[in-house]
Amino acid sequence: MDMNTIESVVATTDPGQWREGDAWLAGGTVLFSYGSPVGSEEPLKRLLDLGQAGWPAVTVGDAGIELAATCTVAELYALPVSDAVAGRNWPGLDLFRPCCDSFVASFKVWNMSTVGGNVCTALPPGP
Repeated sequence: MDMNTIESVVATTDPGQWREGDAWLAGGTVLFSYGSPVGSEEPLKRLLDLGQAGWPAVTVGDAGIELAATCTVAELYALPVSDAVAGRNWPGLDLFRPCCDSFVASFKVWNMSTVGGNVCTALPPGP
């Protein structure tokens, strides 16, 4: 979808940068599908892009796994076979790949769509 009301894209993670007419952008599935944040009728003026935040997509520690808001489906899919979790006896890891596979999405969506955005909007897996 074209969002022809956007005047600028600002790379920031600072909540103080937000103002009326802004939307946070990580992957953008909802924004580019609907043209505005869900539940908003107001036209967007600026996108505040979290993509340049430099956050690690996945952080693995003894207590578990932390996913950044910018973690993509492709990055999550790669996790169970990565060195970061090698030797960990975490049964939940076995579900990561089947859940990503159920998403049935194109490589474009897998490489841009964020896990956080899909969880926050409660989007079901599907094309």
